[in-house]
Amino acid sequence: MRGDTARMRKPRKEPLIAAIAAADPQAIASARRAGLVYVSDDQPGIRRHKAGKGFSYADASGQRIADRDELQRLRSLAVPPAYSDVWICRQPDGHLQATGRDARRRKQYRYHPEWRSTRDHGKFSRLAAFGAALPALRRRLKRDLGLAGLPEAKVLATVISLLEETLVRVGNTQYARDNRVAFAACRHQTGWPNQFPVSRQGRR
Repeated sequence: MRGDTARMRKPRKEPLIAAIAAADPQAIASARRAGLVYVSDDQPGIRRHKAGKGFSYADASGQRIADRDELQRLRSLAVPPAYSDVWICRQPDGHLQATGRDARRRKQYRYHPEWRSTRDHGKFSRLAAFGAALPALRRRLKRDLGLAGLPEAKVLATVISLLEETLVRVGNTQYARDNRVAFAACRHQTGWPNQFPVSRQGRR
């Protein structure tokens, strides 16, 4: 019986395969357009270790890297000395070249220059259309903020207005902890309070 149960279990995805499968399809497409390979720091990579006044680098098997050209590539990434848990991509054409943790344990990323160029072009190419849509958006916000009660449109307008007025950005709980940002998490439902606390300290 136990053998039958084991055969019926679905095979588990390898971490790398799962990470790439869960990736944004647009990000994968951007990597391809830039002539790069979409990678994840879940896959085996190169690790940086403190060695005297500098650093040494070891491959995924733990062997110290001595090749001069490879060492030059690793050093050219300019990962700050203060970063810990440094992972470096084994592939020079990986869209993500390195990750590490800064002094506040926030994860930082070093991307391939071609990846940044491709993504920035896609991002900024939409700015003109966004600017053209702003007047209509602001008229809609003014109208929806004047709605009676707390319909969904008013709640959404409130959130958008907060983003505009406070210059905060969408983030995650780790970012909130690191930068001392606290927003009350409230679900949109009947009886939602007319007021909710919002506190903000630190950088914008």
